Amino acid sequence: MSRKVIGSRHQKRLEDFGLEGYKYQSANEAAMFAEAKRAIIAKEPIIFLGWRPHSMFTQFDLKFLEGQDNYFKKDNVYVISYKGIEEEFPEAYEILSNRSIDVSDLEEML
Repeated sequence: MSRKVIGSRHQKRLEDFGLEGYKYQSANEAAMFAEAKRAIIAKEPIIFLGWRPHSMFTQFDLKFLEGQDNYFKKDNVYVISYKGIEEEFPEAYEILSNRSIDVSDLEEML
């Protein structure tokens, strides 16, 4: 499989983490996950750009690089419905409005 080496901001991030010997290689999700899975099973070190929620966290004991919060933004996921649900189904609206799912539980569902 041919891989493109990218110099831009991703290479700078590797350097910021003290990983000057590594080169950033771009890949789609399937290729990235396949390479990560291969390396993990072979007990080889690998660093890749993952995200949560994702089922990979239920399959492998993954670790985050310290300081990664300086580079990646966290976000929330919201339940959406249709206009009028609050009046039509107030109990359902209340349940959905107060529902919270831990990211690890969501990954189990994935």
